Amino acid sequence: MKVAFIGAGNMGAPMALNLIRAGHDAMVGSETPAIDALARGAIQMSASTLTVALSKELVEAHANRGQGYVASPVLARRAITI
Repeated sequence: MKVAFIGAGNMGAPMALNLIRAGHDAMVGSETPAIDALARGAIQMSASTLTVALSKELVEAHANRGQGYVASPVLARRAITI
Protein backbone atom coordinates (compact mmCIF):
# COMPACT_ATOMS: atom_id res chain seq x y z
CA MET A 1 0.00 0.00 0.00
CA LYS A 2 1.27 3.50 -0.83
CA VAL A 3 0.66 6.10 1.88
CA ALA A 4 1.62 9.78 1.97
CA PHE A 5 1.80 11.84 5.15
CA ILE A 6 1.62 15.56 4.53
CA GLY A 7 2.73 17.75 7.42
CA ALA A 8 3.66 14.83 9.67
CA GLY A 9 4.14 16.15 13.17
CA ASN A 10 3.93 14.58 16.61
CA MET A 11 1.20 12.16 15.53
CA GLY A 12 1.88 11.68 11.83
CA ALA A 13 5.57 10.84 12.07
CA PRO A 14 5.09 7.83 14.40
CA MET A 15 2.10 6.66 12.32
CA ALA A 16 4.23 6.81 9.14
CA LEU A 17 7.10 4.99 10.86
CA ASN A 18 4.77 2.18 11.94
CA LEU A 19 3.52 1.76 8.36
CA ILE A 20 7.09 1.70 7.02
CA ARG A 21 8.06 -0.92 9.61
CA ALA A 22 5.05 -2.98 8.49
CA GLY A 23 6.43 -2.96 4.94
CA HIS A 24 4.23 -0.29 3.35
CA ASP A 25 5.50 2.40 0.98
CA ALA A 26 5.07 5.57 3.06
CA MET A 27 6.15 9.05 1.99
CA VAL A 28 6.41 11.94 4.43
CA GLY A 29 6.29 15.42 2.94
CA SER A 30 5.92 19.06 3.77
CA GLU A 31 2.60 20.81 4.24
CA THR A 32 1.90 21.01 0.51
CA PRO A 33 -1.84 21.27 0.06
CA ALA A 34 -2.86 17.61 0.08
CA ILE A 35 -5.63 18.03 -2.43
CA ASP A 36 -3.14 19.20 -5.08
CA ALA A 37 -0.64 16.43 -4.33
CA LEU A 38 -3.11 13.54 -4.52
CA ALA A 39 -3.80 11.55 -7.66
CA ARG A 40 -7.32 10.90 -8.90
CA GLY A 41 -8.75 7.93 -6.94
CA ALA A 42 -6.54 8.62 -3.91
CA ILE A 43 -7.97 9.03 -0.43
CA GLN A 44 -6.87 11.60 2.15
CA MET A 45 -7.32 10.65 5.80
CA SER A 46 -7.11 13.66 8.08
CA ALA A 47 -6.13 13.04 11.72
CA SER A 48 -6.26 16.59 12.96
CA THR A 49 -8.34 19.11 14.84
CA LEU A 50 -10.38 20.47 11.92
CA THR A 51 -13.84 21.91 12.32
CA VAL A 52 -16.86 20.04 11.00
CA ALA A 53 -17.45 22.85 8.50
CA LEU A 54 -13.91 22.59 7.09
CA SER A 55 -14.18 18.79 6.91
CA LYS A 56 -17.38 19.15 4.86
CA GLU A 57 -15.62 21.58 2.50
CA LEU A 58 -12.75 19.12 2.09
CA VAL A 59 -15.15 16.24 1.31
CA GLU A 60 -16.68 18.31 -1.49
CA ALA A 61 -13.34 19.60 -2.83
CA HIS A 62 -11.86 16.09 -2.95
CA ALA A 63 -14.99 14.66 -4.58
CA ASN A 64 -14.78 17.32 -7.31
CA ARG A 65 -11.27 16.01 -8.10
CA GLY A 66 -12.20 12.33 -8.03
CA GLN A 67 -10.57 11.80 -4.63
CA GLY A 68 -11.84 10.53 -1.30
CA TYR A 69 -11.62 12.23 2.07
CA VAL A 70 -11.96 10.63 5.51
CA ALA A 71 -12.05 12.75 8.66
CA SER A 72 -10.56 11.05 11.68
CA PRO A 73 -10.52 13.92 14.16
CA VAL A 74 -8.29 14.18 17.19
CA LEU A 75 -10.51 14.71 20.20
CA ALA A 76 -7.91 15.41 22.89
CA ARG A 77 -4.37 16.62 23.21
CA ARG A 78 -1.76 15.00 25.43
CA ALA A 79 -1.23 18.17 27.49
CA ILE A 80 -4.92 18.23 28.34
CA THR A 81 -5.31 14.53 29.10
CA ILE A 82 -2.37 14.23 31.50
